[in-house]
Amino acid sequence: MTQARLSMTLILLLLCMGSADAAVPSEKINPSLVFNIEGPINHPYLVLYLSTRYFPTESDVLLAVLPLRNYRIVSGFTEALMTRPACTSPGPEADLWYSVRITEHDERRTQRCVLPQRLACNYFAAILQLPDINWSAQNLVLIKHFMSEVQCQNGLTIGDGNKGKTK
Repeated sequence: MTQARLSMTLILLLLCMGSADAAVPSEKINPSLVFNIEGPINHPYLVLYLSTRYFPTESDVLLAVLPLRNYRIVSGFTEALMTRPACTSPGPEADLWYSVRITEHDERRTQRCVLPQRLACNYFAAILQLPDINWSAQNLVLIKHFMSEVQCQNGLTIGDGNKGKTK
């Protein structure tokens, strides 16, 4: 093997090892709420984690670490939402653009649902208004950045044609 080939092989090996270490399967982070934006596969979307502990992430992952008390409040709010018909798994014909898949993991189970864009925007606006949580400035920035990726503005969908009206 030539020196150039050996160098290239080592570089590729290091890159592969580094990315494997950075990727954390969401099922191993308990408890956690994971938010994925649905859309075309060829477009890289951010992923937002709400968790009670820090873990290494990739560049397209936002991690908001919450105190256990605050996490439980958001988790309870989310679980209540997951029991409603609005939070369902859409069929293949559904319009998924900018909808948000919510996955909740804890020691006992994993729950999933998909919210259409408008409801996802309303959900994020609502959790930011939960009365018993004082969001840190850093976590506010992360959640609002994720909301902008979903095309939310003040809890409403951007360009929804209802200027000045609340939904």
